[in-house]
Amino acid sequence: MVIVAAMVISKPKLEILRELQNPKTLGTLSEIVGRSKQAVFFHLSPLMRMGLVRRCKDREVCYQITELGLLILEFNSKLKRLENVVIAAGKFFSERNLAAIPREMLEGLYMLDGCQVIARENPYEPHPRLEEILAESKCVKGLSSVYHEMFPRLFVGLADDKDVELILVEDVFKAVVERAETLLSAYLRRGKMYVCDNVRLAFVVAERGFALALYRLDGRYDAQNILICRTEDAVRWGLKLFECYRLRSREVKQFP
Repeated sequence: MVIVAAMVISKPKLEILRELQNPKTLGTLSEIVGRSKQAVFFHLSPLMRMGLVRRCKDREVCYQITELGLLILEFNSKLKRLENVVIAAGKFFSERNLAAIPREMLEGLYMLDGCQVIARENPYEPHPRLEEILAESKCVKGLSSVYHEMFPRLFVGLADDKDVELILVEDVFKAVVERAETLLSAYLRRGKMYVCDNVRLAFVVAERGFALALYRLDGRYDAQNILICRTEDAVRWGLKLFECYRLRSREVKQFP
């Protein structure tokens, strides 16, 4: 019912629904939306039939949105925001393996409204916008499914003055143990580390933004193209994604 209604409701009807979050008479509503009373009532009638608007009477007849109508407004808002994400990053997502993103997180993909896909000249150096996010944040959380020689020193440096929590996939953790044992010990004196099963994604989330890298459909990790979003909703989405994986991980208390 909600999905069907959201698909058929026109812009004038959505405008009326938004205005009726506070009760209004037909005359007041007509003045606000800039249409005649007859035109406004033309849109009001089907909204009332669908149960999205109710007629109420106090001193004079007025109209008000129902709980179902509020749900429709919320659904349409999410749909519009999801459309914005698709416009900005549809190709990024369609050409990459999304299996590592839990289903409930995909359903909240609209929260990345405002995102940009950025190509890095050096795939293994932080992009200036990501550097800004890290520099402006006091708390940094992330998951890494790839290893590069610069990564251990980078995160040890971040942990010097920030609250850092890092999840490594099993293969990357083994590589860190083998190649950067001293840096690993130094990091564990400052930050938290967890280890999870091998998954195909990497991301960083901090107070000031979120960055995501994924694997291509052919299985190759795409280190060059990253999605960055600096909205509060994107940060909330990223924190929830981190928590999903933290709950699947074991904490590394100390090493050796």
